[in-house]
This record gives sequence, C-alpha cells and structure tokens, in this order.
Amino acid sequence: MQAPALTDDRVLPYSILVVEDDAMLAGLLQTTLRVDGFATAIASSGEAAVEHALREVPHLVLLDLMLPGIDGFEVVRRLRSNVKTTTWKIRCGPSIRAWMTTSRNPSTWTS
Repeated sequence: MQAPALTDDRVLPYSILVVEDDAMLAGLLQTTLRVDGFATAIASSGEAAVEHALREVPHLVLLDLMLPGIDGFEVVRRLRSNVKTTTWKIRCGPSIRAWMTTSRNPSTWTS
C-alpha cells in the first residue's frame, strides 16, 4: 500500500496507529512505516489506543492483543461500539482496518 498522491504533487499519507506496549517494537514498526511513507502514531496502552482512534480516526490500526490495562480484544469491542468506528472491519485482507498481533502462543488461549 502506497500513500495516495494529490493532484498538486502534495502527498496525503495513510495514517497508521501502532498499538504496542513494547517500546522497542513500537519504535521499529513506526520507523519502518514512516520510511515507506505512512503517517504513524503510537499508543502504548489499550485506553490510549481507543482515545487516539476516536480523536484521529486512522486508516489502519496495528493492534497488540496483550496490553496493560484493557487488552486488544476490549479495544476492538470499544471501537465497534462507537459510532465513529462501528463500521470498521476487523480482519486481515484487502480492506484491513485493524490487524491484531500478539507474541502469545495461540495454543494457550482460553475463551
């Protein structure tokens, strides 16, 4: 995905919210995305992610599942319940709005 260009040669970058409590990983993601021309912001907690996403609705959210405070699943629930973000599709694919990540082993998950 490349940032769309405007007709007068200005660039309007896609905005990506990186939600990650590991500062090193968040910085690496932010640097990589900025080099590729994306505007990025970092939220290090679930609460901060919800607040930022509702204030400045991003094109994409890279969301860690294991966060301090509310986890990634609760972030999704809160965003889905808000009129600004209720139409977001939470999945992987061509129209990604939130991409959830975790370092946790999926075989240890419980419902």
